[in-house]
Amino acid sequence: MYNEKGNLVKLVEMDNDFIIYLRYAMTDNFTGQKIYNSGECWIDKNTAEILIKAKNIFKVCND
Repeated sequence: MYNEKGNLVKLVEMDNDFIIYLRYAMTDNFTGQKIYNSGECWIDKNTAEILIKAKNIFKVCND
């Protein structure tokens, strides 16, 4: 099971093949300042499921 906030989920909890890099959650961006308070990426559950399906299709094609 994974955490949910309403219809939002953490993609990496649903499928850990994804690497999330939120540049604005760190100072390594063009502003040189941390913009986001959190490095967590929450995404619409339906969108996450579609991304996972697409990733699995590409993974099979590349194997």
